Amino acid sequence: MDVLKDAVKIVNFIKGSSSNSRLLEILCSEIGVNHTHLLFHTEVRWLSQGKVLSRVYELRNEIYIFLIEKQSHLANIFEDDIWVTKLAYLSDIFGILNELNSKLQGKNNDIFQYLEHVQGFQKALLLRQVRLKSNRPSYYMFPTLLQHIEENVIHEDCLREIKLEILVHLTSLSQTFNRYFPEEKFALLKEAVWMKDPFAYQTPESIIELHLVPEEENELLQLSSSFTLRNYYRTLSLSAFWIKMKDEFPLLSRKSISLLLPFTSTYLCELGFLILTRLKTKKRNQLNSAPDTRVALSSCVPDWNELMNRRAHPPH
Repeated sequence: MDVLKDAVKIVNFIKGSSSNSRLLEILCSEIGVNHTHLLFHTEVRWLSQGKVLSRVYELRNEIYIFLIEKQSHLANIFEDDIWVTKLAYLSDIFGILNELNSKLQGKNNDIFQYLEHVQGFQKALLLRQVRLKSNRPSYYMFPTLLQHIEENVIHEDCLREIKLEILVHLTSLSQTFNRYFPEEKFALLKEAVWMKDPFAYQTPESIIELHLVPEEENELLQLSSSFTLRNYYRTLSLSAFWIKMKDEFPLLSRKSISLLLPFTSTYLCELGFLILTRLKTKKRNQLNSAPDTRVALSSCVPDWNELMNRRAHPPH
């Protein structure tokens, strides 16, 4: 989208020069705005686009003044009311995508949680389209855009044009999500819903409807009747619970683990990248960071007292 490309050009123009960054910071400080820095955009790290756009929109007046003082042709962009309105919308939609992205991160999240978040997002996209298609379009689901419309005089024809572009974008976004997350891919998860809450099936009739083999039905009936195991279920993560059940209920445990253990997001990759950037500083760039990274990412907590006791203490 041209609005995103223009915003990135503006950020790169300012952040690409240390003097430009300092001058903008001084200008923002004198005016008394909440933020004094722009954020860099990168194609690699997730969450960057939404933060870049929201910061550009928040500082749009200050950036406009700064670009005029620098006699940059980029200042003309902020004189286009349609462009600024689209920027407000993109700030909202990327913020919504960021929120979804954040929900899909974490060590203990399971595929059922991801299913709920993704399907909830898909339904929210459809709701936004329905709201905009109504005779009296509602923008309350886009707070930045709504505030911009209320605070500025926007011609009805311009607003109608922007609404059509938003609908096209939301439709394209919905189609993309449907392509990556088709309904048939979730069919297996719906059949395995008993893994999410095995204690919801207390009667033989409810268990028969799950279409399990007889041995699995018997295990699930025994499992769902145990008050002791229910306490484990409440305190452990879903993956940890089914791992703990591997000796007592091997069939159900094996089936659950095969579905729950595979990585469902890039969270661990992002975490590894973060650890690497902290370890691989400029002064340590010749060192092998693999051992340090392995220790930093490990879930094992070292017993420092035991390690200190093993250390040799020669007399001074």
